[in-house]
Amino acid sequence: AKRKKEFNNIEELKVFAARKVSELNKYNRALEKREEDKALVDNGKIIKEEFITNALIELNYY
Repeated sequence: AKRKKEFNNIEELKVFAARKVSELNKYNRALEKREEDKALVDNGKIIKEEFITNALIELNYY
């Protein structure tokens, strides 16, 4: 009931939905990058420490 009151305005709903879609897109890009980096680790192209360093650097970037 509380949430319904918070979003009783269609414009508020649109803003909320746009923000959530943006957050999901950002998450998906980060996940894709992590999967690419993991493949590099699995193939021996980078070491685990590089994988972790890259993830931490990008975490601060996003």
